[in-house]
Amino acid sequence: MGEIRIECHEKWDWVHLELGRANAVGPDFLTAMDETLGTLSALGDPPGFELDRASRPVLLTGQGAAFSAGLDLTTLLQFDREEMEAFVRQFDHVFRRIATLPRPTIAVVNGHAVAGGTVLALACDVRIGADATPKGTSYVLGLKESAIGLPVPSIVAEIVDVSLPPGARRNEIVLTGSLYAPQDALAVGLLDQVVPASELTSLAESVAQTFTQSTGRATRRLKEQLRPALHEGLTTARDDEAFLDAWFSPETQRRITAVVESLAKRG
Repeated sequence: MGEIRIECHEKWDWVHLELGRANAVGPDFLTAMDETLGTLSALGDPPGFELDRASRPVLLTGQGAAFSAGLDLTTLLQFDREEMEAFVRQFDHVFRRIATLPRPTIAVVNGHAVAGGTVLALACDVRIGADATPKGTSYVLGLKESAIGLPVPSIVAEIVDVSLPPGARRNEIVLTGSLYAPQDALAVGLLDQVVPASELTSLAESVAQTFTQSTGRATRRLKEQLRPALHEGLTTARDDEAFLDAWFSPETQRRITAVVESLAKRG
């Protein structure tokens, strides 16, 4: 198991996902992210922030060819319903915290961002992607849930609702389970900008600079105003029984098993 590493700069903080296994989202990922969010949300010296000083953006990125490859299906396939229900509650809590972090957030997408990885990017305020991985290979983004027979948990629907404009493109993204190369992801709204991989860091920091014109106090309040439902959900229970029913249905279990077996064959 790796770590989530915070790199403090003068005006912003980089958050490097270095958790191994393509930063797949499982219980360990959620625990590490929750701890990181606690640090980033604290008032005080960096990597915290101060209300009456310049807003301090957070730049979130992955490692190698992966931003985040989505749910850790290999681990989650072994869970019984009670364990999976607890995981969904933890997922809701952590991703809601990401989406409501009282600081500007920039997803710096360096590689594959599939299913939960795309949700992680959508939870941020701005999404910048490289045109290829650092080694020049192609990568994809997309919400893959429907392709394995799953609806999305409530928190994912809420994040999609505030991050993607309604219409045919949103329907395509959610209902087809399609995966998109970076330029196609830009066209459908999953990414806000795409640049050569060599320029990704410099562009991300240029965008971060624009957010420092605000104060910490103003940014915190503005995000509460812009995403009220997500903030209200921090203290309101969500019903994800439909997601759990679908997860444990025979057909979805068959599809998840097939994906896990395919991943195992790749090494």
